[in-house]
Amino acid sequence: MRLIIAIALLLSFPALADITGPAQVINADTLNLGGKRIRLYGIDALEAKQVCWDKTARWKCGAEATAALKKLIGGAEIRCVERGVDRAKQTLAVCYLGKINLSAWLVSQGWAIAFRRNSDAYNKQEDAAQAAGLGMWQSQFVMPWIWRRNHR
Repeated sequence: MRLIIAIALLLSFPALADITGPAQVINADTLNLGGKRIRLYGIDALEAKQVCWDKTARWKCGAEATAALKKLIGGAEIRCVERGVDRAKQTLAVCYLGKINLSAWLVSQGWAIAFRRNSDAYNKQEDAAQAAGLGMWQSQFVMPWIWRRNHR
């Protein structure tokens, strides 16, 4: 009886698997990989239409974040390890270009924020990028989740 219950429980959870292939960058934290929409786990990135500003200028930091990820990936094959789904039913995954963890890279370059509510995996990278004034940290910006809420 225990074996039947164990099998039933295993079958009720969707299998998490690696997904590999060339990726299309939708924005700095969202990819399309083989027709499947994937959000990078543990981060929240600037939206493509988002702007940053300082005392002298406004700049398209969201577009730059997206462009940076596109440049890094190019047409190369990436590997994503599924971690679950988000509220919008998108696959959450940690994705790699070779040995480069894309989430860690984006946060360390100042193009994404460690999503501390769900993970502490990228806190050190965020702290270092902020201290160095990299990417969005060189100016002022609205946190991505607030920007999305105000632009829907």
